[in-house]
Amino acid sequence: FGDIILKYDSCLGTEVFNERNGTTGYDRILWDNLLMYCLPYGKNVIGYSNTDAHWTSTVDSSFSVFMMEENTSDEIKETMQTGAFFAVTRRLRENTLNEIGPYAEIDCVDSGIPYPMFTNIAVEGHSVSVSTTDSTMLQWIANGKVIKTVDVSNGGSYTLNLDEIVGAENFAYIRAELFGDGGLCCSQAFTLDK
Repeated sequence: FGDIILKYDSCLGTEVFNERNGTTGYDRILWDNLLMYCLPYGKNVIGYSNTDAHWTSTVDSSFSVFMMEENTSDEIKETMQTGAFFAVTRRLRENTLNEIGPYAEIDCVDSGIPYPMFTNIAVEGHSVSVSTTDSTMLQWIANGKVIKTVDVSNGGSYTLNLDEIVGAENFAYIRAELFGDGGLCCSQAFTLDK
C-alpha cells in the first residue's frame, strides 16, 4: 500500500474506518505503519472514515466530520484532499494486538449518544493544544505507539509539549484520538519537521 501511495499523486490516504469495522478492525495500525513508511519520502497519508452503507442500519457507523466554511462540492473536495476533517467511528472491536486500543469493544451505532469531538486544535512551536467535547480519554500517538494518555472527562483544553517527551526528536508524526461513550474520533497526523 505504501508504494501505491508514493507512486500515485492522486492516492492521498487510506480508509481507517469502514462501516462497522468488522473486517478492518486494525486499520489504525496499518495507517500508522503507512505514515512511518511514506513520511520520509515527503508524503503524508490522510486517514479516511466512511459508512459504506449498503443498508440503513449502518448509516451511523463510521463517518467523517468536515471543517468547511460552506457546504459546497468544491469545499468538500478540498477538505478531502487536505485532510481538514476528523475520522469518527461508532463501532470498533477490541484491539489486543498492540497498545493503541480500544481495550473493550465499542458499539454505539444508532444509540443517540454524542460522539467524541475536537472543538479546537492549535499548534504553536513544539506544542499541540486540543479542546474536546463528549470525550472520556485523549491519547496521543507517535510512530504507532501511545506516548501520552489524558483523562478528558471534565472537558477543557489539553496540551502536548513535545519538548517534555523523551525521544520526540525521532517522531515522524503525532496524532490524537478521542474515546468516549459515543465512539472514537481521530485527528489527522501532524507531520514533524526535523
